Amino acid sequence: MGIYKVFDLKNYSFLYSISDKNVQEIKISPGIMLLIFQRTPGYVPLKILSIEDGTVLKSFNHLLHRNKKVDFIEQFNEKLLVKQENENLQILDVRNSEL
Repeated sequence: MGIYKVFDLKNYSFLYSISDKNVQEIKISPGIMLLIFQRTPGYVPLKILSIEDGTVLKSFNHLLHRNKKVDFIEQFNEKLLVKQENENLQILDVRNSEL
């Protein structure tokens, strides 16, 4: 099981930990953290957390093309960039889930 510990970079004090064996990747943007979980055949589960205290701001499933490899999932401020093999780049606004 993966345990991720978050520290305050000002004084290196421990803030909180995230323990979930299904977390595949973590992306950081100003003020928010994106947790990318293991994908299922049709979607990838995602969670957006507040960096300050770890509260879940949003939890959603991003639909994927079933038989296509995911080239990358990147977070850029409040935009999520998702690219799958031989597909157009998807840019998702994470605040309202609009493409």
